[in-house]
Amino acid sequence: MATDTDERVHVERTGVVAMDLPLAEAFPLFNAEGERRWVAGWDPSHVHPNEPSAGEGVIFRTTNKGVGTATWIQTRHDPAAGAASFVYLVPDHQAAMVDVHLNPKGEARSRASARLPTSAAAFGAHHVAHRPRDVRDEGRSGHRVVRHLREHLVQRGR
Repeated sequence: MATDTDERVHVERTGVVAMDLPLAEAFPLFNAEGERRWVAGWDPSHVHPNEPSAGEGVIFRTTNKGVGTATWIQTRHDPAAGAASFVYLVPDHQAAMVDVHLNPKGEARSRASARLPTSAAAFGAHHVAHRPRDVRDEGRSGHRVVRHLREHLVQRGR
């Protein structure tokens, strides 16, 4: 049984993805519907509004096998600044923030950087956010993102 002296795990992951897309085309890939285009199995259900949308205050849910249902709230949507932020919570499991910033790299390219601070929301949820000493390659999640984005770009003929 967990006690108040048990450690709740908190990690922060960061990643950078160079994209062969201009900022205006890359930014829409980082919202509830946009991620459906490049994240396998991503299937958000829209809470508010109840149709696909992007913007501050948008709420949606995703389900991960073995983890549960995450409720997401978009807290920032600024296409001109290339900034999108989300907070999500999986009750009794984890809480996290996702901050994405895109910068143009010339006219036809952009660069996305992401920061994902994550905390176990319950004692014993250590498998959710690995202790930093257990993470041999902090970019593992970032590598998956790069692979998925590359596959998306190839499918579009870029």
